Amino acid sequence: MFFCVTRQVTGIMLSPVAERMKLGISLYLFPPLFVAFFALVGCAVPKQGPATITKVNPEHFYSGKVVRTTDSMVQFEHLRRFRGALETEDYSNIYGNYYSVFWVSEDKRPVTVRLDYRSGNTASEVHTKEVLVDLPKSKNVTKFEVTGSQYSEQGPVTQWKASVVDNGKVIAEYKSFLWKK
Repeated sequence: MFFCVTRQVTGIMLSPVAERMKLGISLYLFPPLFVAFFALVGCAVPKQGPATITKVNPEHFYSGKVVRTTDSMVQFEHLRRFRGALETEDYSNIYGNYYSVFWVSEDKRPVTVRLDYRSGNTASEVHTKEVLVDLPKSKNVTKFEVTGSQYSEQGPVTQWKASVVDNGKVIAEYKSFLWKK
């Protein structure tokens, strides 16, 4: 133990550094704890309601796109989509946009997960796809596809907005950067 005699009145007095070390608190420990506390508080997501969309994974498969990567998981996902396709028509039905909406729910009431999107060929017209979830779990994934004739006629999706709807009221929403009202 580090002792530094400063004054001797009734015994040995410790310096302030030695006193903190005696308590087990280091001066160098305070700044990292201070930064960590405010970093964690800043990362807290505000509660939105009975449901929250945590993220949306968009994927776009189109003709001519060849996945060149060393990551086997990314390559597998690309090949999995094309499994079972034998003819050109089968491949053209697979091309399109795929969305995985990850969301959490506190209630077990039935809700509707909705995907609103705009496509390249239809300009500002908003298209909607809905999936009714009768018995949601605490963590859920809902998948949407814009493929086949929809994709070939409407074009690729340029903007999207995912929402969770309960009795006609939007309780959670997550949108792309390009989405506008």
